[in-house]
Parts: sequence; C-alpha cells; structure tokens
Amino acid sequence: MTDPGRTRPADQGRRLDALEAAVRARSSLVPGVGIVLGSGLGELAEGLDDAVAIPFSELPGWPAATAPGHVGRLILGHLGGRPVVMLQGRFHLYEGHDPGLVVQPVLLFRRLGASVVVLTNAAGGLDPSFGPGTLMAITDHINLTGLNPLIGPNDEGIGPRFPDLTEAWSPSLRGRLHAAADAEGVVLAEGIYVGLTGPNYETPAEVRMLAALGG
Repeated sequence: MTDPGRTRPADQGRRLDALEAAVRARSSLVPGVGIVLGSGLGELAEGLDDAVAIPFSELPGWPAATAPGHVGRLILGHLGGRPVVMLQGRFHLYEGHDPGLVVQPVLLFRRLGASVVVLTNAAGGLDPSFGPGTLMAITDHINLTGLNPLIGPNDEGIGPRFPDLTEAWSPSLRGRLHAAADAEGVVLAEGIYVGLTGPNYETPAEVRMLAALGG
C-alpha cells in the first residue's frame, strides 16, 4: 500500500516548480555548486558575499530544521568569487520526514543550476585510526535505512528509473578535494559511509557488524 503523504519521484517535478519559483522571487543567481552544511559547519554560510538567505518557512512544503545548530535557511551568494547555494541546516529521516522530502534540497540545487553537490555531515567513525575531528572523503556508501526516495512512479525529468551508483561519489571530485587538502596541509582520510536512520547511536554489537560489512 502506498502512503498518500509520501513524496514519490513523480511528485518531485511540481514541488520543485514551486520551490524554484519561491527562490527566483528572491534571487536570480545561478549557482555552480550546491553545499549542504552539516553539523558544525553552519558558520561557513556567514562568509558568503552578496548573500540572499531564505528561511525554510518561506519555501513551500519545507519543515523547520530542529537539529541542534541547524539554522534552517537556504542561502545563495558567492564563496571565493564562485556562485553557490548552501543549505544551512537540513531535515532528517529521524525527525519523521519521508525520504523524498529529505533529498529534495539536492534536487532543488540541480534545478537552480548546480552541477556539483558537496554533502557534509558529522558522523561516528568505525575505523579505529579515526580520532575525533577526522575529515573523511566518502568513496562509497551502504544504505541500511530500509528506505529509498526513488520508490514509486518515476519522473524521467528528475532522473532514470534505474540509476547507476557505481560512481555516486565522484572519483574526479575526490581527487580535487585531496589536492586542495594537500595544498592546505590538511589530513584527509577516505572511507565508506553507512547510512542509518538514527536518532540513537549504535550499540557496540552494531558497530562491530557495520565494520564487518565494510563501513
């Protein structure tokens, strides 16, 4: 049985139309890069030039951000001279939102013009060599949420019915990220991200299982 309140792939087009119209009423900037600012990175948005900030409450269908430190704004501006769009805070599965809504900001980034998306978050480390604050570039992921935003009637205008995830995490972009880290003297690790719903942290047994699975 289909949940009538769930955002299906075929629903995204009209919802993105409304979101794009709301953004374009405030800014004509065409971003090249979209950045989701995870926990602890929200202040990066304060450094944008010519910034236009739009609260989630002014974007149709978007809920408030409730996670600590998540302001809940979509911001367009220039970072280092480059046009960008940022999400200062976001919404999560553990807040009760459906997966189609959770991924909608990334789809909106693309609709606004971004060809590159940078996702960031704070997560626990399974590799014992990772200490607190270790920066890690994701090479691949394992989805253990039991959810998928692509389930339901598809809209080819959003993406193909059966997308290839072989290079979901771009090797070329990771190479550029490593080059930038080296230039700044920043240690950047690599690893596989395991997606879980939260909000609780994992048990010791679950941590061992996730490591054994390749996380």
